[in-house]
Amino acid sequence: MQVSVFGLGYVGSVSAAALAADGHQVVGVDVHEGKVEAINQGRSPIVEPGLEALLAEGVAAGRLRATTSTVDAVTRRSSRSSASARPAARMAVSI
Repeated sequence: MQVSVFGLGYVGSVSAAALAADGHQVVGVDVHEGKVEAINQGRSPIVEPGLEALLAEGVAAGRLRATTSTVDAVTRRSSRSSASARPAARMAVSI
């Protein structure tokens, strides 16, 4: 399957790497060029054990790439997924 993943943070980068490891063709999309560049170089944009190896394998196999272009990501893709920021990252709780 050809899949687009929108958002390459904790949820999106892990999802994209896992889908690529399962043999799918994956294009990840993010507005942050640093995340896109890291993934295209097979490096993880986040801290997650084992993720960098999965990303590197997917990129080397040609099953995973990243872009800042939403048009590029949706062209000829059979499935799309959206990953958002964790709510805890944006709000503080006082007890």
